[in-house]
Amino acid sequence: FPSCFLGDEVARKIESALGETEGWMDADHLSKSTGVSDSHKSAEVVKLPVKTAGGRDDDEEPPTPTADEYVLVPQLDIAASCGSGHFDDHVVIEGGRAFPRKFLSDLGVPERAARLIYAAGGSMDPTIHDGRAVLINTADTEPVDNGIYAICMPHDGLMLKRLAYDYHPASGAMVWIIRSDNPDKAAFPDRILPPDERTRIAGRAKWTDVLL
Repeated sequence: FPSCFLGDEVARKIESALGETEGWMDADHLSKSTGVSDSHKSAEVVKLPVKTAGGRDDDEEPPTPTADEYVLVPQLDIAASCGSGHFDDHVVIEGGRAFPRKFLSDLGVPERAARLIYAAGGSMDPTIHDGRAVLINTADTEPVDNGIYAICMPHDGLMLKRLAYDYHPASGAMVWIIRSDNPDKAAFPDRILPPDERTRIAGRAKWTDVLL
């Protein structure tokens, strides 16, 4: 520290104790790394490697996923995967997306039945946002009350909707109703699931940003 921070009297005492000449504490060289002996240098900060939760150093490359740990789930074009009431899961875009096998297992989704589609529109906001990836279990096609399903409609193509088994006053019976999660019912009204042979439940939605 230069003498301007310590005062002249203290600076002179330090110089005397160190065996330095008077005025040494006022020298400009103290603010530079050159010209100062190792004994007077400030201690350098040493950055230690930080361990991640898995014990890996933060500067190490992450491990490469292996086929034993991950499965490639086909990505489907939601606009083209349903036509004339037929669900075509061979319309694949950009190959697929890797999912951990354990993740699929925990969701109860068979690997062979896992498909990925992307939501179009805001009818399922705030549960499923426009453009979000949605994991579908194509082996789960029996409707369950309040479940979200990919439904192939005769005239509307593939839709992501919630199915509710409820009483319908107009028909006077319990029916399956297609519901949107969007609270704007004027734009997204409830509808009866068409009793048409071309209507097909393609699979149940299991995951987007959250479990469904």
